[in-house]
Amino acid sequence: MKYVLIGPLLRLLFRPRIEGLEHVPEEGAAIVAGNHLSFSDHFLMPVVLDRRITFLAKQEYFTGPGLKGRLTAAFFRAAGQIPVDRSGKEAGQAAIREGLGVLGRGELLGIYPEGTRSHDGRLYKGKVGWR
Repeated sequence: MKYVLIGPLLRLLFRPRIEGLEHVPEEGAAIVAGNHLSFSDHFLMPVVLDRRITFLAKQEYFTGPGLKGRLTAAFFRAAGQIPVDRSGKEAGQAAIREGLGVLGRGELLGIYPEGTRSHDGRLYKGKVGWR
C-alpha cells in the first residue's frame, strides 16, 4: 500500500520533504531523528523513506478510548510501531529494549527527540532522557 496506493496519494497531497535524506543508509541499522510538527509525521516520513522505519510512539496511541482510539491503535500495531510508557524511567525501558532489537536487526528506528508533537509549529529543544 505504501508504494502503490497510500504513498503516492500522500506525496501528491502533502508534498513532504526531508532534510538529510542523503545520510540515511541504504542498508544497515540507523536512528532517524525527525522534527515532530504534526500527527501526520507518522504517515509522511515512511512515505519519503525507501526503507521500512519503526517508530517509538507514545503508549496513548495504543490505548485511546472509543472508535478513534481503536482505529489509531490498530494502525500503530499494524505498522509495527513500539509503544513507549512515558510514566517513568523503568516504564520506558521495555521500549528501549525493543528499539535496540530493531537496530540489532539492521533496521531503521525513528524517534522524535522533542518527545512530543509541536502544537504551534515551532521546533523545541530535544529531551535528553531520564536523570
